[in-house]
Amino acid sequence: MYKYLSANKIMRKWKRLRDTYNKEKRTEKEKRSGSAAGSGKRWKFFAVMGFLDPFLTPRETSGNMVRTVENFPPEDQGQPGEAAGECQSEGQGLQ
Repeated sequence: MYKYLSANKIMRKWKRLRDTYNKEKRTEKEKRSGSAAGSGKRWKFFAVMGFLDPFLTPRETSGNMVRTVENFPPEDQGQPGEAAGECQSEGQGLQ
């Protein structure tokens, strides 16, 4: 009646369960507030696998692009001389 599985098969099944749970957590996290609702159907083991949360830590991601200041446009492109603390009203110079 019971089907015995090898240790390798059990480890693969467990890894698949963990990976699927992580994937579901990511998709839940990536959903934006107010975004159109998806299918609304959750993975059937999602709630049960919640015991893994304290043991799962997100990994640092890396890419091949270097993030530098030049890659991003300035947020405020005001007039020259209007940097923080240099703004003066007309006719009211600091003396």
